[in-house]
Amino acid sequence: PIVYVHNHDFNGMGAHIAANVFSLAQAEGFNYMVIDAGYRKNGTHNDNTVMVEALKLTTEQRDALLEYNHNQQQIEKLLCRFDSRNSQMTPWDSDWAGGTEGSDIRIAKEFALDVRKINAAKEVASEVFPLERAVTPFSEYKLRLGIGIMIEDGIKPKTPEAVRAWVNGGGKLKVGGDVLVGLKRWETLVPKTPDVDKLLSNMKEELETALAQKSKLIKPDDLPASFTAAQRYTALGYQSKGLEFVTKRQ
Repeated sequence: PIVYVHNHDFNGMGAHIAANVFSLAQAEGFNYMVIDAGYRKNGTHNDNTVMVEALKLTTEQRDALLEYNHNQQQIEKLLCRFDSRNSQMTPWDSDWAGGTEGSDIRIAKEFALDVRKINAAKEVASEVFPLERAVTPFSEYKLRLGIGIMIEDGIKPKTPEAVRAWVNGGGKLKVGGDVLVGLKRWETLVPKTPDVDKLLSNMKEELETALAQKSKLIKPDDLPASFTAAQRYTALGYQSKGLEFVTKRQ
């Protein structure tokens, strides 16, 4: 098997631990350990120059790594609007997925929500609607549910108890159909709570509309033979949106 690890580094120790993991795997004769890393001094992920000290790289490979690090750092400077390292909205002990703060802030501003309330919103949503995994698309569902809770004037205070009372009283939340479909499918390992079923019952019409609008899965046979490998990748990976994008650019 291939063991793949992705982690975030907050104190500089992640890369050193990763290097030790490589060494341990090598000592056990295991050569299929993959660990994500970022350029040197990136501040959020493992420092790749520290990690590769446990690997045997050629001079050319090390030079290529340094060149990559330089280029990646320059690219990030151009894309600084996605840089959330100066944000204070996520506490140090959060188990929330990294890399979402930029989009979280954008969405919060759309609803005129104080960005400092985003983390509290997600925590309340996670307790009432425990989708378990804080990764896409589940993290997006929790964010949307959290914002729906925060902008609902009928829910006061913004606590799990108040949310449950609102839902059990027949209340709805201003969330998209994709969130309702995600709750309906409940593709997670933890048990579905009664609050989830009650919200879906309260929003039965919205759920049925969302289910009816789901487009069919685009398969390889559905694509024109003239599509390049890149175009097929975009269409299959991003489905209807990807196919629309590729078609418009032809």
